[in-house]
Amino acid sequence: NINTFNPDVIYNFVESVEGVSAYESCMAGLFELLRYEFTGCSPITLGNCLNKARTKAILKSRGIITPEYRTLRKTKRFTEKEIKLSYPLILKLMNEDASIGISEFSVVKNYSELRKQFSFLVATYNQDIILEEFIQGRELNVAMLGGRVLPISEISFDGLAEDFPNIVTYDGKWTEGSEYYNHTKPICPAQLGERIKKKIQITALAAYDALNCRDYARVDIRLRNDGVPYVIEVNPNPDISSDSGFARAATADGINYDDLLYTIANFALIRKQRSDRKSVV
Repeated sequence: NINTFNPDVIYNFVESVEGVSAYESCMAGLFELLRYEFTGCSPITLGNCLNKARTKAILKSRGIITPEYRTLRKTKRFTEKEIKLSYPLILKLMNEDASIGISEFSVVKNYSELRKQFSFLVATYNQDIILEEFIQGRELNVAMLGGRVLPISEISFDGLAEDFPNIVTYDGKWTEGSEYYNHTKPICPAQLGERIKKKIQITALAAYDALNCRDYARVDIRLRNDGVPYVIEVNPNPDISSDSGFARAATADGINYDDLLYTIANFALIRKQRSDRKSVV
């Protein structure tokens, strides 16, 4: 019983409840209802970021560049003419994170491949699909600690089989020994020119602010071959375990792991202190 502990702050590391990702925001909402301060993003931000179409609509409303897209409803038929996007395209589950549903078949070059992957995803996960233009270029992760942009990380796909698209897949994250796992390696800090680095930092910070993130988040960017950064994901409350990409970025900025955890907890403690003062007044 959480009331027995009566914590000053809760480290909110909830990513799903009984395997349901949508309940992540519900747990944060429960902490709010119980009037306990917690680390990381608010329930609204967690809910908005889990819905990829909503995230992209918010980004677009702020003028932040994100790939063109459309939503494919799981129960609605669509025709080739309705797509109105330029191939190659990538298919993602609307309401999942951790690269669930992303594989070497996610990037499609024509309508036949699109239909096949769409049918597989709907049959397997029973979800709507977001279809977006695939940006050819470099894959970058930008860790944000409060309003601070940590050193940018790049995912290297060196050695990946030529017929596999350069994307971060489920296997690349979780299946040891797989082709993607063996050839999806982070490089932090990424080798970037100062002008491009500044452009990426500004873009990531704008995305962080647009989704009302707080404490910590990760913005995933595809840097198109001509140097234009596209925001492809905003990840509130990303993994901050000691071997995570976020911790690696913090280390590259001179922040050790204990200090990282302390900093995140302190953001929440400051909110609690402000709330307590308002209650007294």
